[in-house]
This record gives sequence, structure tokens and C-alpha cells, in this order.
Amino acid sequence: MIKHLLLLFVVISIVELSIILKIKKTVLELIDQIKKLPKMFKLSNQNEKYEKWYFDLSKNIFFSSLKILFFFLFLLISFLILYRINQTSILYLLSIIGIIETFLIFIIYLVIRKKISL
Repeated sequence: MIKHLLLLFVVISIVELSIILKIKKTVLELIDQIKKLPKMFKLSNQNEKYEKWYFDLSKNIFFSSLKILFFFLFLLISFLILYRINQTSILYLLSIIGIIETFLIFIIYLVIRKKISL
């Protein structure tokens, strides 16, 4: 029972943090910005005006990467805390049944959250 409550807490906190940090949007923007980087590098060598744009693009890539890194560090820390609290819960989480249950909790929580926000 405790491992299920811990699992519920971890899933809800990960979902809420990913919504707050807008992880999906950040990853998509980061991919788009990285695709623009070589073109901007060529242009920045030719024109000084583009050099500032290149710097701004590099800065945006850096901060987006830090945001994603922060999210993954939160995931790692939450799993380490979960492991320290109850070692069998992390083994349960990594099992097939645990993965399926985590996915179901994730889907159910998103559906409930969507219905409440309407």
C-alpha cells in the first residue's frame, strides 16, 4: 500500500513539474533552435548583425537545456528519495506491473486534471 501511495505522489509531482516548466514545449523549441544553429553560425561569420542573433540563439539553447536538465535532476532526486524511503518500491516501479501502473496513474491523473480545469 505504501509503494502505491509513493508511486502516486511521484507521478503527480512529475506531471505537475513538467506542466509548470512546460517541458514538452521547451524540448520542441530546443530542437528547432539547434536546427537553426549552423545557419546562424555561417551568417554570423559574414555579418556582425547576425552575430548578436547567434549569441541570443545560443543563450536560449543554454537556458532551455538547463531547464530540461533541472527536470531530469528532479526525476533522479525523486527516485533516489523513493529508494531511500522504501527500497522495494523502486524495484516495483521498474517491474512490468509497476510500469503499467505508473502509466495508468499518469493517464488517469491527466484526465481528472483536465476535467477539473474545465
